[in-house]
Amino acid sequence: MSHGFLRYLIARRIRHRLAAYERTGDARTVLGEDALTDALRLWHGAVRRQPSDMTGSERKRLFKAHIAIGWLFHARWVATESNFELSQAVFHLTPVAHIPRVVPELLRPLIGPGAEPEVQAGTATAMLAEAHTTSEPSYLTVVIALLAQAAAATPSGSPGLPLLLMNLGVACRHRYQRHGDPGDLDAAVSATEEALGLASESSGEWFAVAANLVAVYQQRYELRGDVADLDEAIRLGDQVVDTAPDDHPLLLVAVSYLGIGYQLRYLRDGGLTDLLRAITLSEVSVKATQPDDPDRPGRLNNLSIALLQRHQRLGNVADLDQAIELSEESLASVPGDHPERVIYLKQLSAVLAQRHEHGGDPVTLDRAIEVGEQGLALASGGAALVGGADLAKQLTNLALGYFWRYERDGEAADLGRAGELARNALARLPDGHPATTAIISVTADVHSAHRAAGSPSVTADELRRLAELARGAVRSVPSQSVRAFTRLATLAVDLGDPSLAADLYDAAIALLPAAVSRRNSRVDQEERVGQYTHLVGEAVAAHLAASDPEGAVAVAEQGRGILLAEEADLHTDLAELEEREPGLAERFREVRDRLRATSQVHPGGLMVITADLVNDRTRLWVEYDDLVKEIRRGSPRFLDRPEPAELRAAANGGAVVLVNSARSRSDAIIITTGDITAVALPNLSWDDVAKHVAELVIAMQASASGTLTGALRMRRVVKETLEWLSATIAGPLGAALSGVDRVWWLPIGMLGVLPLHTALPDRVVSSYAPTLRVLARARSRPPATVRRQLTVAVSSAPELPALSGTAEEAEVLHQHHPGVLLVDEHATTGRVLAELPDRTWAHFACHAATDVEKPSFGGLVLHDDLLPVGAIAALPLDQAELAYLSACSTAFSGVFHANESIHLASAFQMAGFRHVVGSQWLLDDATAAAVAREFYRGLPGPDADDAARVLHRVMRGLRLTHPDRPDLWAALVHHGP
Repeated sequence: MSHGFLRYLIARRIRHRLAAYERTGDARTVLGEDALTDALRLWHGAVRRQPSDMTGSERKRLFKAHIAIGWLFHARWVATESNFELSQAVFHLTPVAHIPRVVPELLRPLIGPGAEPEVQAGTATAMLAEAHTTSEPSYLTVVIALLAQAAAATPSGSPGLPLLLMNLGVACRHRYQRHGDPGDLDAAVSATEEALGLASESSGEWFAVAANLVAVYQQRYELRGDVADLDEAIRLGDQVVDTAPDDHPLLLVAVSYLGIGYQLRYLRDGGLTDLLRAITLSEVSVKATQPDDPDRPGRLNNLSIALLQRHQRLGNVADLDQAIELSEESLASVPGDHPERVIYLKQLSAVLAQRHEHGGDPVTLDRAIEVGEQGLALASGGAALVGGADLAKQLTNLALGYFWRYERDGEAADLGRAGELARNALARLPDGHPATTAIISVTADVHSAHRAAGSPSVTADELRRLAELARGAVRSVPSQSVRAFTRLATLAVDLGDPSLAADLYDAAIALLPAAVSRRNSRVDQEERVGQYTHLVGEAVAAHLAASDPEGAVAVAEQGRGILLAEEADLHTDLAELEEREPGLAERFREVRDRLRATSQVHPGGLMVITADLVNDRTRLWVEYDDLVKEIRRGSPRFLDRPEPAELRAAANGGAVVLVNSARSRSDAIIITTGDITAVALPNLSWDDVAKHVAELVIAMQASASGTLTGALRMRRVVKETLEWLSATIAGPLGAALSGVDRVWWLPIGMLGVLPLHTALPDRVVSSYAPTLRVLARARSRPPATVRRQLTVAVSSAPELPALSGTAEEAEVLHQHHPGVLLVDEHATTGRVLAELPDRTWAHFACHAATDVEKPSFGGLVLHDDLLPVGAIAALPLDQAELAYLSACSTAFSGVFHANESIHLASAFQMAGFRHVVGSQWLLDDATAAAVAREFYRGLPGPDADDAARVLHRVMRGLRLTHPDRPDLWAALVHHGP
């Protein structure tokens, strides 16, 4: 039987069914399963290729099929009054509706020349309310078409137009969620933005439209990663939640959406305030939702996600257990065929897997994988409405579960399954999708595990393909991209391709400022930057393995001192801009001051961090960037990074020595004004560095206890550390630095904890520099022409041992260099902050506190309170020359922040002091006073350009007196030119 004759028979059967139904009214003639089978067979027979490619006879066949099938569904709609049957009738009859006679009379108000906008809008709105009941793609296509036609035909001043456009946006968003067409999401944004512009502000409909627009912005952010969409979603969501009436029916919807927005921003930037705000909003929405509300399972799931994130950040197991309970409840609240069940399965799998990672029963991970497989089966089988990106995330979570079980049990099958799932996840994403780099990280981990097990792993071509995918995902969450590039770089090192490794490390480090996020408070920034302690060192090693010392210096400069660079930009000299564009200079100063106010560390180490302040900071950085662009139109190099030649000029009169130790190699790089030279350090191993750093930090903590045992331990460890440094780096560096007597040490990573200056104690005068840029900045400032002394001494502080020699130390200095003397009760934070701007020299003899987790919150212990690092660094001290910090550990910031050099010495340098003397560990009170006297005797001022040489002479004298006590003579260091 020919296809044409078969189509004829099917069409005739449909006509007979319609005639029988019209004649008898018996709905069974059109509602039977065989009727639908006929319609489906007729449709497939008519649509064999795209309409644009059809011949005239094929178009005629399609035309007839539309009519026959449309009339059949029309009859089914009349019989059932089902919106689904109506949608199918409209879908098939719309292409032929330009011929009114072929459209049933009941449908003519919906389609064709006689369509009535009010009927279209009302019908489509009713259909939209039932969209969750079907996964048929044409259903939403009909809803969108009807709403769009109604909106186009509705006058702009019509009171119903805003809600009509809002519903159009909702329909487009639903279709995007199901089928993943980005155009639908853009259409949703466009329609909903237009609706918001037409709605009367503060009216009930304005709140409804705004709540929907929040959701649309968030989804477009998740698709494209444009942070402007996320910021606008949060801004608008806050406005709705803050101003909507308490009884508005969509208030809880807005609260829920806003909680999701803050969650997304936390995932991007890592701001704890955002996460806490998300949890608060999610808790409010859950508590206010009735048990039988269909939105309750989704809100339980959102709160579970937020609590899991807080557990991952703060480590509270109670958060994790509550997240599991909420996930279990959300899953139990929906039937097996619920379209969102797959979402709840995914979250339950994630929290169970995390519970296992936090010491849970092994069975927990097995159940996590089982639950994940159930969700994957639902998603893959089409039983759930899951788009490609959501399915990719589902696959990735499950891959992680299998990978963790492989790490636990070592079963090759689990590793193979993890790799298969990760590959499938990547294949589901369009190029450039923001989720790409998170999946690449998992893929790279699987490849690394294969290599460690000696099984076939990634090839060079595959690695380059993954690298290109990562580079193309420019809107990924920055921290996820840093992780992906780092994982891929490690694989490149293992494959023996240092050039590719260097390129990948460069890509990771270029994203560090975004990953740390200047939008965050300083607390969150320091937590984030502490996660990347070893990254710069590995990047430097990769460049050196590729015979690229210049690239090594560049990547070290880019990856270190990220927070210092941000502060340096805010401290930039505006004199030249003031002269040329005073208005712009004043605007820049105003924005800068407002930015500082949003993340200010107050005396006592207090910082006010609220969601409103974070939002203000976000908006101010946008204003700041726009202002910098405007300034650069007339001053192209304003806030531009220094050129390499400018940075090398920082080594004028000596050499900057960058010292690095990575897992694969250790090296020094000698930077002079004319050259950059790599020096291998074969005897300096990563493991030895880690061991000596750990021993020194533990000894410093023991010494701070004030016990004799602690002091003895410090003596021993410092002596052993110096002997080891002498044996590992002194020889190669001594030979390479022949003829150089002035060195600025620039240690990478945890080497920043060590007293590198002791490696060549007789050969060179040593100083330290956080970065070349900071050193160049200090060099660029003119020396002081007058000495205005501030001397501060605090002999006692609560719960700290008395410093009996500080008052005498201060008095002796004051006698020789009169100025402002603040001792004990006069040495308050307020008084010191008030005096510093007018002083060129400052001396502090007091206790200092170090916070290794939040270094900006360490500081000088004054009479009334703590003067924190963060508050000092923000001071604009234009004439400052020398700060002498006769206090313990003022040049120590701990292991995790060593690359940032966040300590008191760098804070005073950032504030404007050209020279700073500080200590790397606790210094004996009497020795500190004696050293200070000798130092000032050799440095009368008013400039302090001989500070490093004078300190070198004083410490050499102390070394000759106490040759076996390097804990005394190695502690004090100089920062500056």
